[in-house]
Amino acid sequence: MANVPMTDAVANTVAVAAEYNKALANIRDLDARLRVLEAATASSLGRIAGSRRTTGVGPSAFTTETLIQAVTFTAQNGRRYRFTMDYQNVAADTSYFGVWGRYAAAATVTNTGTQFYYRDTSGGTPGNWEGPKVIIAEAAGLPAGQVTVGFFVRRTGGSGSTDFRADAGQPSFLWVDDVGI
Repeated sequence: MANVPMTDAVANTVAVAAEYNKALANIRDLDARLRVLEAATASSLGRIAGSRRTTGVGPSAFTTETLIQAVTFTAQNGRRYRFTMDYQNVAADTSYFGVWGRYAAAATVTNTGTQFYYRDTSGGTPGNWEGPKVIIAEAAGLPAGQVTVGFFVRRTGGSGSTDFRADAGQPSFLWVDDVGI
């Protein structure tokens, strides 16, 4: 609703009821607009959760979709979330992998969780540490309440093993950021 135009008051006169009602309508309109703005920004925009992994996953052939990292947080209706994962791996050959991002309205997520991300990747140079790999993915429409997001990997070509490395000195991270509506 737009602001209602009002007639300026005249000194030493009593306000007309119609003008008083216009003032109330304008105040209510401003209040409604502020509520919408507050609802849009009331969440903790920015980093809201994260996980740090200091143990490796593998080495393995990863012939089944395997969880490499997860994080649990409280989602709100109508928000969009960005997930950033920083990890490193060492492969025995130049195998190819699929990486899935999945979520579930629970304290855990499995490979049957709702998919919101997929990318193909490879092991790179056999036996050598790969440079840090970063996944950036977004999802909207998550259910309100407790949600767990995880990234899973499965071999899609090749036959060697891969180790998704992590230790105290070189941990793997998964962060959740609320990026708005």
